[in-house]
Amino acid sequence: MTAPLLAIENLVLGLPEGADRTRAVDGISLNVERNEIVCLVGESGSGKSMTAHAILGLLPSKVKALEGAIRFGDRDLLGLSPREMRALRGSRIAMIFQEPLTALNPLARVGHQVAEAIRIHGRSEGDVGARVVELFGQVGLPDPASIVSAYPFQLSGGQRQRVMIAMALANDPELLIADEPTTALDVTTQRQILDLILSLQQKRDMGVLFITHDIGVVADIADRVVVLRHGKVVEQGPADAVLETPQTDYTRDLLDAVPGRGAIRSTGEERTPLLEIKALRKVFTTRQNFFAKPRRVVAAEGFDLVLKRGETLAVVGESGSGKSTLARMVLRLIEPDDGVINFDGAPVRAMKGEALRQFRRRMQIVFQDPYASLDPRLKVGESIVRGPMAFGASRAEATATATRWLEKVGLGAQALNRFPHEFSGGQRQRICIARALALDPACLIADEAVSALDVSVQAQVLKLLSDLKSEMGLSMLFITHDLRVAREIADRIVVMQNGKIVEQAPAAELFDKPQADYTKRLLAAVPGRDFFKRREPAGAVV
Repeated sequence: MTAPLLAIENLVLGLPEGADRTRAVDGISLNVERNEIVCLVGESGSGKSMTAHAILGLLPSKVKALEGAIRFGDRDLLGLSPREMRALRGSRIAMIFQEPLTALNPLARVGHQVAEAIRIHGRSEGDVGARVVELFGQVGLPDPASIVSAYPFQLSGGQRQRVMIAMALANDPELLIADEPTTALDVTTQRQILDLILSLQQKRDMGVLFITHDIGVVADIADRVVVLRHGKVVEQGPADAVLETPQTDYTRDLLDAVPGRGAIRSTGEERTPLLEIKALRKVFTTRQNFFAKPRRVVAAEGFDLVLKRGETLAVVGESGSGKSTLARMVLRLIEPDDGVINFDGAPVRAMKGEALRQFRRRMQIVFQDPYASLDPRLKVGESIVRGPMAFGASRAEATATATRWLEKVGLGAQALNRFPHEFSGGQRQRICIARALALDPACLIADEAVSALDVSVQAQVLKLLSDLKSEMGLSMLFITHDLRVAREIADRIVVMQNGKIVEQAPAAELFDKPQADYTKRLLAAVPGRDFFKRREPAGAVV
């Protein structure tokens, strides 16, 4: 029997003796064979990325391998010198990181960065430039000969991830490690990246260790699954067996937390409009230099929509479809070129001064990145009380309001005197929700508010928003690129493409009988759609 391509044996990672003995990874064992995709699954903090970084010798300076071995072929990677590891890293073992904009050098052209990865490992024979163009073609980048001269900021998120894949494949690695490579991408871009990795893995006979928290992705690509929790393996086996008949409660919880298996039930009662948008238009014009032709980007091309009282309206579309621009135009953070925005019967575009200020109090927003939304220098309580105080509340009244909302979102009064960095991503998003609701708004805009969260944390935040909506009669404009999330929380869904509304319908109806080709493509791209459709109980969708 041949040895596996990668064998991790009883790996323990943590701080050395004499320090806090908390273990980031506690006795993990797993194998990756050639021409096999092994998915490492778990929530944030489970040890997934730490395990991947240990393979490549990229652990934080204070974290050490305390026990175990990482065998690649006949070599224990933990015993290699820094020089030996550098020779291996990027050649026989390569990695795709989660955030390509951070991983790529913003000051160097992407073609140069891939060429450097080839030259640094001594594979510079022949025309390196032609090899880079060939790689860009293999990963599906448009016009590879031109795109080699682009800088990272000039590319979309999906294109940057394709550049990272080209760089990883430049030296024909035997093992590819993909660390959450599709987490924040649109579903169609995610589908393209997953199909690309699957195709290249099969053509090159590579082993792939794919790290993710998305069970839908696992259902689509995995040969075997390893489930981690708190640094320990809780379950592993063939993908079909783990997904169809999970043996542990934790794995079942991860499966149950995947959104999109039933829309929130609507009461069916007739509701009056709260927000009305008519013939809204917005075109951005950019110019790269004085001599270049101006570039026109249509963010809104005369679309109409209505948000009723107590309703959740999801706006779905890919990046660049105009979703976030819509939210900013509603709040007058961006001025429309034309059209009508009425809120509770009042024309928003005509509002000035105190009227606009009071409107923004009643129309609050929760942004995608909760850490960037909170001032890291302010304690959580101070971030929340400043809103009510700005509208006339005393500090004592504002503190009481902040405490009440922190308790409602499940954090409690003890969160008041802590800083944002002391909380997890899901907890920080709860703080942002509490801050928005402390002003007693009539409508909440959630702009990709759960897109970067683990599925279990995502499920908690969605349930929190649903409960608050029912309790307060809150209206929500929920912006997302994930149709699964939209179906979970929305009464109605609006699908946008290139600044146009291509379809709108009740959530369950749109999922069951989509009318537009674009909507059908979005639904077809949802990861794990076929698997979860099989698991869906009868009558789950209303």
